[in-house]
Amino acid sequence: MKILILHKDNSRAGDLAHEMSTDLKAGDVETAVMPAHEMAPRFRQGQDLVVVLGGDGTILNTARILAGTGIPLLGINLGKIGFLSSIDPEEWPQVRDKLLQQQYRVEERMMIDIAVLRDGQECCRGQALNDAVIRSHVLHTITLSLVLNGQPYACYRGDGIICATPTGSTAYSYSAGGPVLYQQLEALAVTPVCPQLSSARSLIVPAAMNLEFTLESDHLTGIALDGRKEMELIKGDRIIIGKSSQTTGFVQIENRSSMKKIMQCRNKMP
Repeated sequence: MKILILHKDNSRAGDLAHEMSTDLKAGDVETAVMPAHEMAPRFRQGQDLVVVLGGDGTILNTARILAGTGIPLLGINLGKIGFLSSIDPEEWPQVRDKLLQQQYRVEERMMIDIAVLRDGQECCRGQALNDAVIRSHVLHTITLSLVLNGQPYACYRGDGIICATPTGSTAYSYSAGGPVLYQQLEALAVTPVCPQLSSARSLIVPAAMNLEFTLESDHLTGIALDGRKEMELIKGDRIIIGKSSQTTGFVQIENRSSMKKIMQCRNKMP
């Protein structure tokens, strides 16, 4: 068995990663350790599993690199919330034994593909595990029209729109008042950000649907995928969002619902 251990760039994470590597080598597991930010240029396939020590941001970055490779990841929470993590550091001794005995399951998480069309030409393409966010960059509301499977559906006016996967439904979408989706549900949540009309609510659509947003405003607007700034949008741009053919596998040692994690986070807050 080959395991790659990635860690966020601080001494605590690095020390823990090397301790875990020593534990696994004692069980005849071949391991390698590296800072997470070095993975993209140095990554070579061949691992059976990738362990990530860090917060949700570190895990998200790793998940995008592993998408479509068939290599699952195990997230160990060293951040504040840890929605994407499977375990906390103190659980490692028990988890190590289960990894060595391969007593775990891999949960495939849905991803979305995003394309931006300008004057009929594709000018940007990306992928996200959590969400795609179209949002005003100035103190003005923007207008976005939504077409579902070729049929006009709605027009949103406010600060923007979040299109979230079940994985991303516990992130920005949840903070904006969106619903929490069951992880294995084949659906997307469209949640308006600070809508002008109080009647504007989240929309749940089947993941197989094709979503097309059009920016109808002149105000400075941008699109971000999984929190990364991707590009500026101009009036008339069309943003196409749909289910990706690729997934990312997350190692699960035991069942932990998204709502249970939310309640645990609430209990930790002062």
